[in-house]
Amino acid sequence: MIVRRDGDRQEVNRLTNLVAYWLGAHRYRRIDWKSVRRVVFVCKGNIARSAYAAAKARALGFEAVSFGVETHDDKLADPCAVRVAAQRGVDLSAHRTTSMPSARLQGGDLVLAMEPYQAQRTGPLARVVAAQVTLMGMWCARSRPKIFDPYGRDDGQFHECFGQIDDALQRIRARVPV
Repeated sequence: MIVRRDGDRQEVNRLTNLVAYWLGAHRYRRIDWKSVRRVVFVCKGNIARSAYAAAKARALGFEAVSFGVETHDDKLADPCAVRVAAQRGVDLSAHRTTSMPSARLQGGDLVLAMEPYQAQRTGPLARVVAAQVTLMGMWCARSRPKIFDPYGRDDGQFHECFGQIDDALQRIRARVPV
């Protein structure tokens, strides 16, 4: 269990997402795996979760990019994310953020959002080019609608988040012809 400094709001958000998931609101599991040519990771700021996921995916042989729905271009990755990623064998030192307006989706993309609202915000862009959208957490061993944001938290919580991303990537890797 993760202890959060902003506990009540985060817990309400988590429970709301879980209830919506149980009620079928997050139907992001229908993927045409044979048509996937590139994986695109999306989070809020593109400084931790999506940056790590894209770098890890490239290390696994995927063509991968990332962007944030609420960021500006050319910001550095979070220092804690850089440090923890390095401990996990992933280099984020050269990462620079990409904003949603700068992101260029294309046919054959599989967009993997860290949270439902990011999938919803990315959906219209994806539909224009016939890209597919799913939630990253749906592909973890213990399926979840959200990969929590470790920004502003300690190294242990970054490790836990990145571990969830690694878990999902291994399962996705088994489905996608790289």
